[in-house]
Amino acid sequence: MDAVVAMDRLARRQQKLPPAGTKRKLPEPRTLPPLSSRISSVNARHRQTAEKFLADIASADEVIRELDEALAKQGDGMEQG
Repeated sequence: MDAVVAMDRLARRQQKLPPAGTKRKLPEPRTLPPLSSRISSVNARHRQTAEKFLADIASADEVIRELDEALAKQGDGMEQG
């Protein structure tokens, strides 16, 4: 029984191997983009984040200003009434 298993393993191993005399293909080396492009992409993301943050702050300032005006009008109405 062990001989049958060993023969089966050997047959599978031979099926996986390329034919004798052929060169083995080396895997493609991993290539990374140049450091400068990675840095510029990080800088671009930081710039986008900063712009979004500033837009959110401006929007919040506008809402606060509108609330202040509404409260001031309410206060004026209470003083007159």
